[in-house]
Amino acid sequence: AGSKSGSQPLNDAAIFAEAWNQVFLDGAFKKQDWTVKVDVDVVIVPGVLRRLLASHCKPHQNCGPLYLEDGSSTIQGPIQVLNK
Repeated sequence: AGSKSGSQPLNDAAIFAEAWNQVFLDGAFKKQDWTVKVDVDVVIVPGVLRRLLASHCKPHQNCGPLYLEDGSSTIQGPIQVLNK
């Protein structure tokens, strides 16, 4: 349910920005090969996701920057994945 005033997307953007700020401040993601962002209604099967990601870049391999999303043409997909 959105706001009639149109401010909901802006509020969401601020929440996401703060969440990503915390991710970067914490820095734990730097020790992982991949970082996965999912919407709250997404279910992940870790083994399937791991195999899919390995097909794009083997673990501990320097593949250069990669950004994967759910296949939609927007950056607002339910699942987004980026490597180190």
